[in-house]
Amino acid sequence: MSVVLKQLVKEVMGDKEARARLMSRLSFVGDVPMVKTLYRLNTGKRLNLERPRTFNEKIQWYKLHYRNPMMTRCADKLLAKEYVREKGFGSIVTPVYAVWETAREMDFSQLPSRCILKCNHNSDGAVVWDREKMGEVEDIRKRFELMLGNNAFWGSREWCYRDIVPKVFAEELLVPRAGGLIDWNVFCFQGIPKLVLCNAGLMNDDGSHAEVARRAAFDAGFNYLDIETSMMRIPEGWISKPLFFEEMLHIASALSAPFPHVRVDFFQVDDQMRFGEMTFYSSSGYAEWKPEEWQYRMGDWFELFKYEQSRSCID
Repeated sequence: MSVVLKQLVKEVMGDKEARARLMSRLSFVGDVPMVKTLYRLNTGKRLNLERPRTFNEKIQWYKLHYRNPMMTRCADKLLAKEYVREKGFGSIVTPVYAVWETAREMDFSQLPSRCILKCNHNSDGAVVWDREKMGEVEDIRKRFELMLGNNAFWGSREWCYRDIVPKVFAEELLVPRAGGLIDWNVFCFQGIPKLVLCNAGLMNDDGSHAEVARRAAFDAGFNYLDIETSMMRIPEGWISKPLFFEEMLHIASALSAPFPHVRVDFFQVDDQMRFGEMTFYSSSGYAEWKPEEWQYRMGDWFELFKYEQSRSCID
């Protein structure tokens, strides 16, 4: 990729919508050079695709070489709900009130007094809806119209998003009786839960991602782990083991079984859990994991050699 293109990409790294628009115009750039460039810009490191060792390196390989049609279904926030129901876990699926294929179709009169609006094909842009926002419906439609026009694949070449048919949907707003919503991330490898992250304060009241959030890391036995990421760390002993912890791991294992790796997310609402989403390329493979030994430990869990037959990418 030319120096000029690298500079353009770098200038929009912090603006996801601008980045998606730019990346869609760079579709002529092959997946491999684009992934290598983005990795260098986000991590400051050269990407080793021939002998990937770290978790982040293997995520990049996963983007380029592993092709399982079920990934597209499970990455789609609407179709993933069907997958969870088919596996027998319908009780933890959050109800959907409405689905629209275009922003113009959005009918706010059919919605309850409060709910949350999302796209099925991206990870940002949620809007908390309440009846007091009736005067803002056109602005909301314009916002979702922009998101529906962006294919998340081009932003980082995450293959599982490429063929999702974009839609907008409204679902129940999860509101705990006490405290904020807690997000649990279960990192599974070959269907085995290995690492669990507990995230607090991820969402603002309007549905947007919070700038300041806190995180704690645990193993599958709920032992606190000395791991630092980009989020402020929650001290040991501050997070109580939820009553549903073992059941959550069981469900994550069942949902992740067909894949070499996937992160299965759940929301904690008081003493209950709800399914969140399935993420195949956690943080797009750019996250910091400290101490660095965790990059290699997680990389060891991520066994790619079994999946050489899945190689398929556009150079």
